[in-house]
Amino acid sequence: MPPPCGQCGQLSSSGAFGDPGSEFEGRWFCNLCWQSWASHGVAANVRYSGASAFNGRQAFSWGQPSVNACARERFQKRETAAASPSKAEQSPSGEDEVLLTSRQAFEILAAKCPVFVEPDLSSRKIATKSKGGYVWGGELTVDGWLKLHGERGWILTDMRGNDGVKEVVRLHANETTQVAIGGYHSQGICCLEVCCDQAHVRQAPSHESAVMSARYQGELVFARSQSFNGWVRLAGEHGWMLVGAEDLGQLLSPLCNMPHVDLWLLRDVWAAARSASGDMDSKTSGFLKDAEAKARLSSVQKLGQLEYVEENKCWRSSENADQNLVNDGNLAQDDLQLSQAGILRKLFASAFQDALREEPLRGLVPEIRPCDRPVLLPVQEADEELPEETLQGPLGPAMLLEHGGTVYLADASGLLFEPVTQRLVGVWNPDARVVEAPPIGLDPSGGMTMVEHDGGEYLMTADLSVFNPKTWKRVGRFDPETNSIMETPPEEVSLRMAWDRPSPSSVGASISDLDGPSDPLEQVCLERAEGYFARKSYRVAAREFTKALERCAGANCVDMDEEVAILHRRAACFKQLREYQRLLEDAEKLLRLDPSDSQASGL
Repeated sequence: MPPPCGQCGQLSSSGAFGDPGSEFEGRWFCNLCWQSWASHGVAANVRYSGASAFNGRQAFSWGQPSVNACARERFQKRETAAASPSKAEQSPSGEDEVLLTSRQAFEILAAKCPVFVEPDLSSRKIATKSKGGYVWGGELTVDGWLKLHGERGWILTDMRGNDGVKEVVRLHANETTQVAIGGYHSQGICCLEVCCDQAHVRQAPSHESAVMSARYQGELVFARSQSFNGWVRLAGEHGWMLVGAEDLGQLLSPLCNMPHVDLWLLRDVWAAARSASGDMDSKTSGFLKDAEAKARLSSVQKLGQLEYVEENKCWRSSENADQNLVNDGNLAQDDLQLSQAGILRKLFASAFQDALREEPLRGLVPEIRPCDRPVLLPVQEADEELPEETLQGPLGPAMLLEHGGTVYLADASGLLFEPVTQRLVGVWNPDARVVEAPPIGLDPSGGMTMVEHDGGEYLMTADLSVFNPKTWKRVGRFDPETNSIMETPPEEVSLRMAWDRPSPSSVGASISDLDGPSDPLEQVCLERAEGYFARKSYRVAAREFTKALERCAGANCVDMDEEVAILHRRAACFKQLREYQRLLEDAEKLLRLDPSDSQASGL
């Protein structure tokens, strides 16, 4: 949305800014006002008259009565330049014409705002904008460079304290567009994961543009910049991809908080794998993700061999280090001057390149061709703060554990999950340093809590089963009425994992002791479901809503409004998962309960 006209106050995308050198330099005026001035033959250098008014709006009184014959010509040139970029700037795909529909107005905040020929502070300055003016932006890099639309050049939106300057330009107050990738990415690149069945790479940021290729669920893609209507430009290659839209849902999921991973190397490796095999298959994708996980774990382990010397502002080998990372070739001597995130990136790159020289990646990624990397701003300490917890398991914060060549997602209790599907696959025995089989009857999908009994602590799952955390054996079932554990014979224990449907016997047992709809376990399921939904774990959230519906169905007195609300929430999960058959089933259930439900009709 454009800024309001400085003369008539109307919003118009057709117009131009005030003349350089005049008191209106940098202010936006609509097409009609410019044509009015030109047709009257008045000077472009106008004076603002706050005392006069016309039709309730502030008006202008003209300054020098001399004729400015260039006013119309200047305006026409600006309009022609905005609509038809020069050959040097115009891409074959007509990107500038497409970006015209999503360009945004930015207000200049700095006293002097330099315009660079490239997104690089060392490149040539081609113009200077003044404070209070406006510029059109059509594209924004993930590290803050704004590409001007309708004129040549780039503006850095935020200097981030360099040379004592911070914010340079800001989105105009009338603009409401939200970018798909938020935050500042110090590496100048952002990693996204395809979260739908298939996402297209198009020649320009438009649905009407030609499809160049496709990316499939689970693949990683890398973006350098973005438009202001949900599209991202791929890094190191030509093409645009849509992050998400209201009618299509989320297509790409940005993976943030990755300053410790060399994203440009990761991009080059994924590009090389695609070039070697054409369309990426799930097996190759899994190998690459597994190698990435191992390299991350290796970089963190090797960082433990170093210590930071505050006096010298550098790293060195710790006294207890069993290897010298510089002598072993993992780091160069100059790397010891880097930040913690910078050190981790170097160690990650070293470990990842080692994995590429081994099978199976040696055959899948035969040759890596590094793409051009942008010139980055000096890194500020706050730009590369490492997240306290970068991994989340089904039960909360987790870490990567490698054993026997396999990478697991391990939580604090020692339960091991498959990193991608997050299925329970075993338990880590720290004494024997082996992975043991999953506990029989343990279903952690609904979460677990600690309970006390006879002076001991036990873990209780959502179905009230109680386990000994030392032996991982089921000891009984928690009775909320007596606040005690009721022991059960071993033969009553049956294997039921997180991804299995509850058996009829288990459902009957879990709902037989309910007195009404105010079932505390049902409330627990709903709270967990909402938590999973907020984290975009829609499949697990749908499972929890199903559990709540089962509890609701077995209650002595069913609250219809409550059942309808839960059905709506589960339907929202199925819609995000694009499981339209299940979505249709829930919509039909809702309409049977309430034929006038307009929300159900629109599902």
